[in-house]
Amino acid sequence: MKKLIIIVLILLIGVQLFAQESKIMRYSTRLDSTTFLFIDNSDRNWFTIEIKTDTLVQIQNDLFYAANKTIQIISTQFGIQLVNGEYVNIVGNQNAEKRILRAHKKWELDYQKKGFGRLKNKGEFFYGKENKPFSIWWIENPKNWEGGTTSFGTTIQYEEIDLDTEDPSQFIHTQESWKCTHQVWLDFMIHGKTCVSISIPVLDTENLQTEFEKLKQIALSLNVYGNYIDPKGLFERIDNPNYIFKDSLNLIEFEIPKWLNITLNTTKVKDMICGTFPEKDNITNAAVILWRAKSDSLAFFKSKNHFLGNVDKGSLTVIRKEENKEQYFFTRENGWFHCQVVYIEGENAYCMITFTATESTYQYNLKRFYDLIDKIKVK
Repeated sequence: MKKLIIIVLILLIGVQLFAQESKIMRYSTRLDSTTFLFIDNSDRNWFTIEIKTDTLVQIQNDLFYAANKTIQIISTQFGIQLVNGEYVNIVGNQNAEKRILRAHKKWELDYQKKGFGRLKNKGEFFYGKENKPFSIWWIENPKNWEGGTTSFGTTIQYEEIDLDTEDPSQFIHTQESWKCTHQVWLDFMIHGKTCVSISIPVLDTENLQTEFEKLKQIALSLNVYGNYIDPKGLFERIDNPNYIFKDSLNLIEFEIPKWLNITLNTTKVKDMICGTFPEKDNITNAAVILWRAKSDSLAFFKSKNHFLGNVDKGSLTVIRKEENKEQYFFTRENGWFHCQVVYIEGENAYCMITFTATESTYQYNLKRFYDLIDKIKVK
């Protein structure tokens, strides 16, 4: 019996691609029948968003097919910029953040005007979690623009056809075309160094305000990590939202709080979990949980001494000191970082939990840190 494997690619007409050359690590997973989780684990990106669609297919690095049309997701990274002769500090500075978003809109709009001339456009700022600013704006495509028609073919991936009983032509559908009346952009900053721009066309069968609201829902789903995302930890928590971590030697266990984003352990230190707190003002506080069996106490105290090596002189303050638990506050980098470290001794293991924040975000995440400590059981 003869079989044929057919792969039909999506055809795009009249859509220009603006991609940057960089090492891109992007993937997605289905959350339910109507939602995909988009994961960008590229350098200095490290974020996830939720996209309402029953299909999400990557066409090229920055271009995807979702909800029956294209969606483009571009990350632009930049260094320190000068404004009026002074350096702009985006981190913790919402006014500077909004200036960058306005500048990005102007850059994109100027680029579009080169091809189309004058363009009717309008935009606004809106605010998401923790008053985070997002820029959303649109242009109206010229009515006589010949490239204003976008065509899509039906996606069929690895469909097995029995040539003895089935006609392959029935699996290849005629392309459908829609007029693109507008293009909408959603722009936002992460880490104070990366501007993410999400763009979708508005078809003549769609309502502009409705497409605005769809992009706003994507914005509200934004989750920013402070370092490379740990895919294993992410997928385990998707499968089990109340995921309880247990190490292989049964030395510690704890339910991972829903707000804690597990990041890759990029060090050579074993038996350690790294995580970051919810973003605020382009800042992501960090927590590290390290444990050792008492038989490996030398390695534990070596790690303890190494961590305290950069403490600002005179800043170390005792918060709590009990027989099996010690807790300290201190600053680093001339007061820029506000930190805590907690040592817990169990019957069979030692555990060290660290919390690193900035002066402006320390109080914001302190309650979450205490919640994390309370969940950890050292055996």
